[in-house]
Amino acid sequence: MKHTLLVAAITVAPFAANAAKTISSGSYGHTQEQGKIAAISALERQANGNPLSNVRTSCRSTNYPLPWYCTATAQVATLSFGSDSYEMCGRSHSKSDTNARFEAAIGRKSCDSNKYSTYRSNFAVNESSFAGNACDYTSPKGRLFNSIWLLDNADKSGDNSILGWAYHETQKDVHNTHSICDEGVFARFKWEKKFYSWEWVKRSEMSFSRAGLYDQDVIGRAATLVHEARHMDKSHGNAGGACSGSSCDPNWSYNGSNTYQALWLWWFAVNANDATPAMRASAEQHANYTINRRFVTPPAYHADKDAEIINKSTASGLSRPIEPSNTVTFTAAGGVESTVRSQATSGFVNKYGKQPTKVECSHNPHNMGPPPWICVATGPK
Repeated sequence: MKHTLLVAAITVAPFAANAAKTISSGSYGHTQEQGKIAAISALERQANGNPLSNVRTSCRSTNYPLPWYCTATAQVATLSFGSDSYEMCGRSHSKSDTNARFEAAIGRKSCDSNKYSTYRSNFAVNESSFAGNACDYTSPKGRLFNSIWLLDNADKSGDNSILGWAYHETQKDVHNTHSICDEGVFARFKWEKKFYSWEWVKRSEMSFSRAGLYDQDVIGRAATLVHEARHMDKSHGNAGGACSGSSCDPNWSYNGSNTYQALWLWWFAVNANDATPAMRASAEQHANYTINRRFVTPPAYHADKDAEIINKSTASGLSRPIEPSNTVTFTAAGGVESTVRSQATSGFVNKYGKQPTKVECSHNPHNMGPPPWICVATGPK
């Protein structure tokens, strides 16, 4: 009866929107296209994750500080299906909290009775443990299902990266999902061997805390799913608290939970499906926190949403490769060489207002790392 009532409620409850309001922004650029992109990105930040409609841009030439100034206007409607606030473990959370900025846009897509049924089954969600409604993105249940949806839909490029296989690998290793009131962690994962059908098999349990659902955004939560499920095969071993953060792995090549988590976030920052600039920036920030603070011996990587790999040159921090004083570059990355080459060229033009003198592409055949094709456009300053 519980199942029938819940699915029915999700099926018939429509999304209602408040009256749309018009927002606007302006930005400078070397070219009209660059100015338009910057202005629209500013609109996305204003919209705080809510969908934009009727986007319009206009540009005029200027002399200072850059050749073009572009304005963008759009209508934004705040979805009212999210409760204004929700309480979990004695603390109240608002749908306007900073960590909720992407929830409305994703909640609009994830609120689907068929997807709900699939996700509930694949992750063996203990419904009574998560209050609220899967379509109410302010509720604990809505937060959980938003993160599962994002994990499932982050990749549509077919480049065989971790974005493409993380959902399948994660859901097959989770056999029970419920919530806990534990302020010390985002989530916990444990497994034990049980006797099923005349054989011993590993059965797991994943627990999401209040902090895991509300003290990080949906991108961080999706990466937490990847992290926890990896514990089915790899624990933190003896490295548990030996790094500057917590839940430490000994090193990158250990291929533990933190390597998986950082890689998923890195790929999301570079190549996620329909991700806004703000979402990519958030993924980049999450990835670098994991890289810098979750390894006893931190790897010589810096996750960059422009797909640059930056080596650590000193113990004090990260430094970019030194470029020749008379050249500038633009880097693009992805799964298809011709597409990435075109992106590097157009990105250089948008950024510097002229054609590059050369575009060089290199192939990385390994899926567990930066995207398979990285192209660098180079030209004079």
